[in-house]
Amino acid sequence: MTHSKVFSTESLAKMYSLSIIGNVKNAGKTVTLNYLVNKLDKYTLGVTSIGLDGEQNDVLTYTPKPLIHLPGNTVVATAAQTLKSFSCSYEILKGTNIFSPLGEILYIRLRERGQVLLAGPKRRSDLKKVIMGFRDFNCTKVLVDGAIDRKVSASPFVTDGTIFVAGASYSRDFTRLIKDTIHQLNLLSLPKTDECLIKSAALSLEGAKVAIIRENEIELLPYKSAILIGHINEHMIKGKVNNIVIGGALLDSFGKQLVQLLKKRYKVRVVVEDGTKVFLSPEVFNDFTENGGSLEVMTPCKIVALAVNPVSIEGYEFSSDKLVQSFRSFTDIPVFDPLM
Repeated sequence: MTHSKVFSTESLAKMYSLSIIGNVKNAGKTVTLNYLVNKLDKYTLGVTSIGLDGEQNDVLTYTPKPLIHLPGNTVVATAAQTLKSFSCSYEILKGTNIFSPLGEILYIRLRERGQVLLAGPKRRSDLKKVIMGFRDFNCTKVLVDGAIDRKVSASPFVTDGTIFVAGASYSRDFTRLIKDTIHQLNLLSLPKTDECLIKSAALSLEGAKVAIIRENEIELLPYKSAILIGHINEHMIKGKVNNIVIGGALLDSFGKQLVQLLKKRYKVRVVVEDGTKVFLSPEVFNDFTENGGSLEVMTPCKIVALAVNPVSIEGYEFSSDKLVQSFRSFTDIPVFDPLM
């Protein structure tokens, strides 16, 4: 039994940028965003999205969605074609020279409180650039709304912290909802590897996407991705710890290959850039760790809280209190329901 702390926006005081990601489409990210906007009213906010957020109806299910309401003086970064959906007056501050299917991403200052539609940059490098650009307009806190299957905004190389939203829409099976959400949090919270290995990994990945480090020996592998590795054992040595450094994503297919090698008594430690690059299912992750494998990151993500949404878009719902208490029994991360 763990003891989850109470969430307070005071814990965000030293963070410049905060991302909001979820476990499923319609998880409740926009509700959480609106909650944070109201709580962070002493800051000059910058707000953007890595997807499309604030639309009245879901483009796939046609069901109503929560709207984004922002106070006057908020600066948003959004595509030009979304401006016609704004309910308030605004001022165009500057273009970013970053383009989306809905036009150039623009910095906009709201002249009054209103409802907005957000469509920000998709690429990690563009998002990072946009976040830093908010400083030009004296923004003291930046919020990034996430998108389904896009964890990139939670990377520590993009934002300073993350709120993860667990929505009931993920599953009607309460136990599965809890178990799989905790698994996703665990992947995002993977431990930092030792400093010596970080330096070696950083050096090795300058020349390759995958490398094996054994003590002082570094072997760069001729693969553009871990997905393309067919027989990793040809590069590994029994009796020594094989530190496999991956510059891209870690998927189940490669994880299963490593599990088979662990069962043959190979020693394996995998190092990835951060937890947003790990896409292992609970089954493969458990097989890997239970057979002695170690999975670490060069830079950990900072998960500051878990927000819950007990109501599913499919019409069923769970008890908010039961959901919060259940998560609190598995994590020491603060858990809260933004509507309670």
